[in-house]
Amino acid sequence: MTLEYCAKCGDATGQAGRADGSLYLGDLGPYCRDCYFLEAVGTNTCPECQQADSLIVIRALARRKAHIRCTNCNHILDAGD
Repeated sequence: MTLEYCAKCGDATGQAGRADGSLYLGDLGPYCRDCYFLEAVGTNTCPECQQADSLIVIRALARRKAHIRCTNCNHILDAGD
């Protein structure tokens, strides 16, 4: 199996190419799951408090849904899955 690395952070994606379910946004990628959701939102600045570089990805594994939360004001953005 070929190892694949995130185009944004360099971490291993856990996938082995597009046919293995790699995460791309158009032609950009591959992304790890966290970077994919942050890129899908299009910013790392909270829309509520305007704090830059404050968004992190959180997951509710039982529901298989990801959310993005601001570390400054705790605002939650739905990113979907």
